[in-house]
Amino acid sequence: MRPRGGNERSNGPKRSTNKYGNRRIFEPQTRGLALTDTVLILAVAVASGLALFMCLSPKRAALGWLATIAIQADMGNLHVALADLCLAALAISFCVSRARLVVPLTRITCLVCAFTFLFLILGTGTTILRYATVPTWTWLNKDLGLLLLVAAFLLVLSALRNEEPERVTRWGVVLLMWLLHLRGGWGAQVIWESSRLMGFMKDPNAFCGFIAVAAVLTFPSLVERGSAGWLRTTLALFALGTFLLSAVLTISRGGILALTVGLLATAFVLRSRFSIAKALCLFATAAILIGLVAQLSVWEDFLARVEDPATVNSRLELNDAAFRLYSESPVTLLTGTGVGSFVMTNKNDLGTQIHNTYIWLFVEGGPFMLIAFLALLCVAIRRAYSLARVDRPGHTAAAGCFGSLIALCVWCATVEGMYQREFWLVLVLVAILETQERARQHACNARLTPATAQ
Repeated sequence: MRPRGGNERSNGPKRSTNKYGNRRIFEPQTRGLALTDTVLILAVAVASGLALFMCLSPKRAALGWLATIAIQADMGNLHVALADLCLAALAISFCVSRARLVVPLTRITCLVCAFTFLFLILGTGTTILRYATVPTWTWLNKDLGLLLLVAAFLLVLSALRNEEPERVTRWGVVLLMWLLHLRGGWGAQVIWESSRLMGFMKDPNAFCGFIAVAAVLTFPSLVERGSAGWLRTTLALFALGTFLLSAVLTISRGGILALTVGLLATAFVLRSRFSIAKALCLFATAAILIGLVAQLSVWEDFLARVEDPATVNSRLELNDAAFRLYSESPVTLLTGTGVGSFVMTNKNDLGTQIHNTYIWLFVEGGPFMLIAFLALLCVAIRRAYSLARVDRPGHTAAAGCFGSLIALCVWCATVEGMYQREFWLVLVLVAILETQERARQHACNARLTPATAQ
């Protein structure tokens, strides 16, 4: 093997490091292949946006948003996603097509709107009163980012409210598998390098959270009793195996923990319909994958990161700095310090973001904003659990949504997960299930009413 400090004139591939201090995959020196990921993603974004606009179909545009939420381009302080362009195409398709923009009025929809109103009025309003200005980080990254996510939630819910959730999740799973291998560096990263897998999301922790949601949504169709067909079962098993291996390659402790808890929660809600034979096949596949990863150099990096307390200590220090800012005055104990205040005031070398969604909402938004967020999570979890326990159409998707919400609750304790699109995707699926269940109940009541009147 050639030593790392070889001749500078060598025509071999170069190694580089990313902002996380990990080695990237081999980067070719050929000028003809010197397109950056940003240029490539923007080209795909323009082509996809034009194609979706030409279709003039809200349903296709919504599925396009679902399929592209994991593709991001780094624009300085912003991570622009291809899904945002699909969201614009979705809004235009509602305007120029005959489809009606009807947002079902569910408890989840009401809580989402209430939380958004509280975030903008209380959170940003507190920032304006305290600092007499609105920082760019606040209005661009936080306010506008939340409005885009809520708009995506409402538009996608309106476009897919009559679709089967299982079909929607299968669409996303298949395309996610394709995206995992699209870059061409996935296999090279597994075999040759020990860098952290991050796909197109520019952050391995965010990518692991997205993989965790996709894996948990795939899990119920594998372990539930039923005649799903050997081809569909094989594809689902391959997809879940790919997700598990990819999650390990991200070397994200919080994401892997969330994935594990989400799978256990899904198995718990499906305990009465659990297939032992399918579960044994799944565990055998997972054991083979773990044995494969153990033979690679990435396993050593994973164990070193798990045993290294430096990142944990730095995040605990960030939390301590946030609580000191929160306890500055009696007023902040009630209203919070204002959205974006921690970025403005934290001048040390620890970082600028609080890596905990609950602490971030509590510190910058106050107890009322945290309560609103927890109420949204609790209502969504309770609704998904109740629908998963009933043997009706959509119970498989409801079980996956329940496990995904539990996984997201765990994951949000390690990152700022509220701004990840997979969080809002799961809320959309639960709202679709609630809308369809309500429609079935209304139809049943309509059939029973004439008989009762007679």
